[in-house]
Amino acid sequence: MLFARVAGVVFVAACAAGMLSLARGYVDPHDGSCIAVLARNLGETGRYGYAREGRFDLWPVEATTGPTLVLPIALAYRMVGPGPYVANVTSALLALLLLAALWHAMLPKLTSVVAVLSSLVALVLVVGITIKPSAAWVVPRGEVVAGLLLVLATLVAFADGSTPDRPRRLASGLLIGLGLASKLLLLLPGAALLAVLLWRDVRSVGWVRALAAAVVLAAAAALVLLAVEVGKLASFGDWASYVARWREFVEFFRVAGSGLRDGPGALSERRTLAYRFGVVGENLGVFGAVLALALLVWPVLAWRARRGRLSSDGWIALALGAETLAVAVWWLWRADIPWLRYLFFACFTAPLFVHFVVLEAGHHGTRGARLALGAWMVLLAVAWIASPATPSWPGPSASWSARADAVVAAANTVRRIAEEDPEARFWGAGWWQHWDVQSVSPLALGNVLADSAADEMRAGHEYLLTSDYFNWE
Repeated sequence: MLFARVAGVVFVAACAAGMLSLARGYVDPHDGSCIAVLARNLGETGRYGYAREGRFDLWPVEATTGPTLVLPIALAYRMVGPGPYVANVTSALLALLLLAALWHAMLPKLTSVVAVLSSLVALVLVVGITIKPSAAWVVPRGEVVAGLLLVLATLVAFADGSTPDRPRRLASGLLIGLGLASKLLLLLPGAALLAVLLWRDVRSVGWVRALAAAVVLAAAAALVLLAVEVGKLASFGDWASYVARWREFVEFFRVAGSGLRDGPGALSERRTLAYRFGVVGENLGVFGAVLALALLVWPVLAWRARRGRLSSDGWIALALGAETLAVAVWWLWRADIPWLRYLFFACFTAPLFVHFVVLEAGHHGTRGARLALGAWMVLLAVAWIASPATPSWPGPSASWSARADAVVAAANTVRRIAEEDPEARFWGAGWWQHWDVQSVSPLALGNVLADSAADEMRAGHEYLLTSDYFNWE
């Protein structure tokens, strides 16, 4: 359908203009800069890790964004050298490429004006709802890449009609594996996708062929993760170091990753449903209520699936809804730290879930599909107007450009001092170590709070960043 192709090109072009403009004006002061430093180290030295207190820390456990995003950014650093926005622009380009691939995967289903409009509404919401609470599309954070890979894997898996097709299951599994290698949290919606696929396949071809198809998908995903682990083992060079790092990884998620470092009082408050609903309300506003309302349709789809009354569009909606519910239920009841970005997968799958519900309604009469689409668009318009434009977490504000200017100025100061004093060394405080400055400066910053810092400092050659906007001592 020509209208669908033209609409897709216009949509992706508009996203490209907005995202690339934003990518060149913002430096992430948090996790994104840590990943940028990691990728830069990999591009310049071929080693996956951080320079810390006179040693190189391979495969650091706190770097929870994996090689699927880190490797392309490292390649960009290798090709163009260090620059303030290399990581941002690369992240935005990769997200745009996956967004275009998602639109292409949706095209065969867009056979009417209603379907095209519904898809555009869903994708605008996917971009808008995630970029509104944070600049995640244009900074090196793995949730966007993993979320797009998840929905792509879902569409590919269900494109085989009513019977399993091994090449498509293999492709879907590889996409899931790449998503897991970006964010391990994808295990939750990935398991939901596999469960719905197994349900449909058992009904159509029986247990034996259904299980064989599920094994193909799971094995393909495991193959990607195995490649990552082989690379990790080769980096360490011995089994003892590799196993020790895995133990540290488990301990990190058990203690630091669980929020216990913030004290039992803070953790107790974060575990309450009131606190978590407050996070959603503060950051997503009416969007959260609209998406929750949309998910009330999911039990109806499940009932129709049990009675064998779903089309292929309905099965895709059922899978996307299951993925959304898996993440949302875990985040509300089990996640120790209710960071909003852990809900990003649901922000990708929920709007597309509604789109395929609209397509399923179209199989029962165009009037029903038009009514569903009209109601959906009205709800979204209300949500967009009523929801906050600059939420308090995870950090975007009117001071973005000021922060970026300060970071670049601090990096230039590092460069000037290093040229004047080749023995100069630079320090930051704590875990952060001013990663945003490191992502654009020629030298790494040590951790002044490390046990070995006092022994390594030399009088007259040490420089410490003492505030965010940035003072030197």
